[in-house]
Amino acid sequence: MIEQELIREFLKQFRVSLTNAGMYFKEHPVLLRSVDKTKDILEKILFVANPFFIGVTPDSLLIEGERLTKDRLYVDLAHHFHCRKVKSIAFRKGVNLEELSTFLSIVAAPFKDIARAESVKQWMLNANIRYIEADELDYSELLGESGGEDKDIWKFLIEKAYQKKSFSLDLDKLSEHFGKIIYKFSSGDLKEDPSFVPKIIETLYYMRDKNPKRFKNCSKTLVKFILDRNEFLTQEGIVNKLKGFLKNIDDDTLGEIIWEYNFDNKKFDPFSLELFSKLLGNDSQEAVANIIDSRFTANKEKFSDAETKSRLEELISSFNNTVISKVYKDTLSNLLGRIDTKGSFSLGYEYIYDNYIYSLLNLVCLEDRELRLEVIVSAVIKELNKAVGIRDVRLVRYIIEVLDKKIQESEDNGIKKLCSDVKSRIIPLLENIILNNLSALSKQDMAFFSSLISSSRFSAETYITKIVESGFSEKRLIELFLKFFPNNAKLLFDVIRDNISSFESSRKVINILKSINTAKALGVLTDIFDIANPMLKMDILRVMQDMSVIDENFISKILKGRDMFLKKEALAIIVMRAPHLQQKAVKSLLGIFNPLGIRNSVLIGNIAVIAENNVTEAADELRAIGKRYYLWRMGELRKAVRQALERLGKDG
Repeated sequence: MIEQELIREFLKQFRVSLTNAGMYFKEHPVLLRSVDKTKDILEKILFVANPFFIGVTPDSLLIEGERLTKDRLYVDLAHHFHCRKVKSIAFRKGVNLEELSTFLSIVAAPFKDIARAESVKQWMLNANIRYIEADELDYSELLGESGGEDKDIWKFLIEKAYQKKSFSLDLDKLSEHFGKIIYKFSSGDLKEDPSFVPKIIETLYYMRDKNPKRFKNCSKTLVKFILDRNEFLTQEGIVNKLKGFLKNIDDDTLGEIIWEYNFDNKKFDPFSLELFSKLLGNDSQEAVANIIDSRFTANKEKFSDAETKSRLEELISSFNNTVISKVYKDTLSNLLGRIDTKGSFSLGYEYIYDNYIYSLLNLVCLEDRELRLEVIVSAVIKELNKAVGIRDVRLVRYIIEVLDKKIQESEDNGIKKLCSDVKSRIIPLLENIILNNLSALSKQDMAFFSSLISSSRFSAETYITKIVESGFSEKRLIELFLKFFPNNAKLLFDVIRDNISSFESSRKVINILKSINTAKALGVLTDIFDIANPMLKMDILRVMQDMSVIDENFISKILKGRDMFLKKEALAIIVMRAPHLQQKAVKSLLGIFNPLGIRNSVLIGNIAVIAENNVTEAADELRAIGKRYYLWRMGELRKAVRQALERLGKDG
């Protein structure tokens, strides 16, 4: 039986070595010293239990029949290995320093590197590791879990299927999560890797014969995803690939795609029709148009209202500025003529009310005499409070748009003032709609409303309460809080600090702050950093690498600190976001006070940090350090300088 204290001592040292392995090259003295300590503790354990097994679950470790969980040490290690599809690890007597160091370097590698080697187990076999074994999960078992790793796993499986040109069991399981995972990729992801969508398309072809139903569902999801992420459709090769893919989808499915994406939800977006006009043949376009027609007819009650007719008219009028096939224009024009808004009065009071208020707004658009307009606007105002009360977002937005149009187009100053006054009365009511109806607001409505509100009618505490109630999951609430209460960022930080109780919720918050990407959001991140554990601090610095704003003083403070892991990530921020500060950072790292070499160990670590970040501007400073005479550890320092220059390609 292994003593619990010995197990914990090993796991603590094991995590230190794992972190070092992710930072330093395998022969680096810092890594070797930490691995040596890990090996000493491991030998004590192996004296009692040979082999020594560690089981891995998503949030715990299993050692000698006991489940180790909740403690951050156990959870972080479990999460690390689970995301690299390691199910268990077995250490056996005979493991030496070289083998343990190699193993740690492998399991500390980013998932993308592990995927290139196919798995941790395969990489270990290639490295001839004999006294450590790793049992592994099926990659597809990791799909659908929280976190961003499933994106990398998914890409790897797509790449694997693409290279093997076969439909594997992994891919069959992966297709189950197709819709959930593909929407985690942004337009930016697709622009960075233009080969990704074509590879997905090729992979779906393998699925077509094996599982036609899955092929159909995944194809529908992929086309809708492409329509949503259309910003990346600028490369001719991708467009041609998509054209070929659409030819392999039957006409009925194409009709379902355009109906579900654009009409069933009353989106009425011209882009999907424009894309289909460019990429589909005439026969397919005719079939798609017929499906649109039949679906409209089957759902005529749903579309028999004045608003639908108005929006369909807007869609058809937009065709003048786009390349839309004649068959779509004719079909939709025919449908427009068949929408009988009069017959829909049988739908009852709600429909009658809608017609009444929209008729009033149409009169606002048409009336050019101030006195008569004032009477009509008074009637609109009476209905306004009701619209706000029932949170009729569509109506409130339309009222504002009508008033804006009147203000812009009228030449009568009296009319302009009248409409401006009414609009100024509406704007304070918008915040109430946002706070009480946030989940129902589209991105467009949210952006439209929030752009009109310059200050809040509510207190900062009201927003904080809403943020906590949402579980910190509503990025839009935090954006509004920072917009309205820029001087209360500390209040937000205090609440975050008091409510973050788990690693996952911490990551959720810092990723929301990353996406907000403002100086205020960065300020909250730096506050969280001060109270975070080491692993979360690393996450925060990596998040900052993706933000466009930086805090030079914050980074400078870290570079002057003692933690090499944090220094590496902080320097990466400068390399990626502020290259003009690289020389200043190099001087901070290499210009430390070091009489007789008493801080050479720190200097060696800083040199590794510079080499890891490929800061070639440091070459001259490194050469100068390599020529200096020090009383202590001069040989180690010169070796570190030599290795760094080699890594930077400046050893000549």
